[in-house]
Amino acid sequence: RLPEMWALLTTWSDRDAEGPRIVRLLAQPGVKEQLSPEVSTAISAGLARVRDHLGACVADGIHAGIYRAVNAGEIADVAWALLLGTFAANETRTNLDATNPGPMATSAGSAFAVLGAALGAPARPVASA
Repeated sequence: RLPEMWALLTTWSDRDAEGPRIVRLLAQPGVKEQLSPEVSTAISAGLARVRDHLGACVADGIHAGIYRAVNAGEIADVAWALLLGTFAANETRTNLDATNPGPMATSAGSAFAVLGAALGAPARPVASA
């Protein structure tokens, strides 16, 4: 399930470029004070659901014998950070015309290969629809 979830998040970034930007902006100091309590609570709950689902995908892979035994929650945090970092790196390269990173799926696929190798997983995520 982790490759499918990775592909879903990658597709989300390609279809809604503002979504990952907003998530990265939420990491700025003092942002909570700028949000209503209802919005802050909703965002926190949504991000927790993503983390929980990533962790569940890793746990399923562990139980199926696809991944080696690891702390699924910690790997979910690493996967989320890796994905957001890949989004940011792609955007930075595009904005500065330093290099053409190509579609997010290519960069994210390379990032997933590193994560997969660390878990003992297949090298590439499933192609997104």
